[in-house]
Amino acid sequence: DWDGNKAWRKRLMAAVRTQAAFYPHFLEPRLAPGEELTPTELQILHLLCADKSNAEIAQIMDVKLPTVKTHVSHILEKLDVKRRAEAKTAAKKLHLVQDDL
Repeated sequence: DWDGNKAWRKRLMAAVRTQAAFYPHFLEPRLAPGEELTPTELQILHLLCADKSNAEIAQIMDVKLPTVKTHVSHILEKLDVKRRAEAKTAAKKLHLVQDDL
């Protein structure tokens, strides 16, 4: 129960609601600082979420298979997951990919 200044609390709550309307994603989960995905990792993550194999990703991006494997391992590490399916779930939760992938 709030036993302080009710008018102040009302103004505070109104201000919080206003800020929430302007910044709706402020409290959503994010990657830790320094753990952001590089543009290449983000592109590979999108392909991974589209259920492409490492070989397919390598062919699409015109890179060698070991390069894709290295990027995938970095992505899994940064998302703090062990499997590709977990990476897909984490990517959606962090809004790194669209929910319909």
